[in-house]
Amino acid sequence: MKTIVKTLMVALFVTVGLITVQSFCNSATPAVAAASRLQKGKTYAVKATGYDAVRLGGRTASGYFVNSKKKKVIAVDPRVIKLGSKVKVKGYGTAIAADTGGLIKGRRIDLNMSTSKAIRFGYRTVQVTVVK
Repeated sequence: MKTIVKTLMVALFVTVGLITVQSFCNSATPAVAAASRLQKGKTYAVKATGYDAVRLGGRTASGYFVNSKKKKVIAVDPRVIKLGSKVKVKGYGTAIAADTGGLIKGRRIDLNMSTSKAIRFGYRTVQVTVVK
């Protein structure tokens, strides 16, 4: 009897886990599908978080080496903002789109800063203009 109960409990947890993962994936899909390249010179509202590129190894997806937390580097979805683009982020400054990330999908960016500043920055909407 205990074996059957344990088996049913494991099956329940696995099923709930799969449903949770599937729900997360399905909820993220529309944002990715709606992703379109941002036009140069126009300003867009995007979701932003902070991250510490130096602490994560310093080497970005594009091969750019970040050796300072003061370097203005952002992680982007390359389908939305082309890697290598120069981007103005209101309240952050002019940065280079040199990195990508597993959770960076659609109109979402990560801004390079120290870990403590990233924690204070949190998750917010910022204004972004693609300059070059």
